[in-house]
Amino acid sequence: MEGLEVLELQMRLARLGYFFGPYSGLYDTCTQKAVENFQRDQGLPVSGKADKITWEHLIKSCLQKRPPSPPFSKNKKIKIVIDMEQFTLYLYTDRELWRHYPIAVGKGRSPSPVGEWKIVEKAIPLAPELGTRWLGLNVPWGNYGIHGTDRPWSIG
Repeated sequence: MEGLEVLELQMRLARLGYFFGPYSGLYDTCTQKAVENFQRDQGLPVSGKADKITWEHLIKSCLQKRPPSPPFSKNKKIKIVIDMEQFTLYLYTDRELWRHYPIAVGKGRSPSPVGEWKIVEKAIPLAPELGTRWLGLNVPWGNYGIHGTDRPWSIG
């Protein structure tokens, strides 16, 4: 499938943080994965197809206001919890869940480290495969971090 409807689908999914472009108007693997992640988060049957009920939820979600930014301040405790089995990152402020995001985890040759780590570096990575942001962790046996990707179909 291709065309303006697919382009609109990609743009709406991007606005909600599910599609990471480029906008092509082609219903490719990246678009399908974004639809699946949206359906999962909405509690819809996960088919990867942009059916009528998915469109209804998508339009409703785009019309709703985005949640307010979390009050990041010195008085608030921020915690990130990653569930590698559910491929989900949870963001807490003062022990209350603020947001959750679908993720991918490390590869076989560099698996995600299990444990409790601190963010010690915030950067814009030079390697395109790491996306546009890098949060370096204090893992003593290697260079690990939370980062973006140039393979959005791997998310979720």
